[in-house]
Amino acid sequence: LPYWMLSADQLQWMRYDRRYRGFAFELQAEPGLPAVFSSAQVVQQVLMQLLSMVCDALAAHGDARAPLRLVLASEGESVSLAIESGALLDVTRDETLRSIMLARAALEPLAVQLAVGQEGAARGPLKLTVPIEGTPH
Repeated sequence: LPYWMLSADQLQWMRYDRRYRGFAFELQAEPGLPAVFSSAQVVQQVLMQLLSMVCDALAAHGDARAPLRLVLASEGESVSLAIESGALLDVTRDETLRSIMLARAALEPLAVQLAVGQEGAARGPLKLTVPIEGTPH
């Protein structure tokens, strides 16, 4: 699975959504990233859910013009994708917690990790880490 291509496609779909057209989406990818071992359908679904959650959080706080950056980087035997936005995710809300738990449940059988960076008041990047193709999991 070419993770960077899936990420670029997902951002294109986000731009088509009327709710998110005003957002400044950016993709930063290390050159030469290896393919990852995962289900494109599951990763794409979770990525769309997380991006929507972050966009909604930015819009709720009047930050819809803030840049939303996807950063892909190699990390040993995996590739990580961080969603950087500075969005304030209210992890005390049942809806937010449920979304994060559902995403983790969908990713767990694929050995994909989801980290929610909680710096201060639930601010920080969301990060998906996917094993490189051929890596045992």
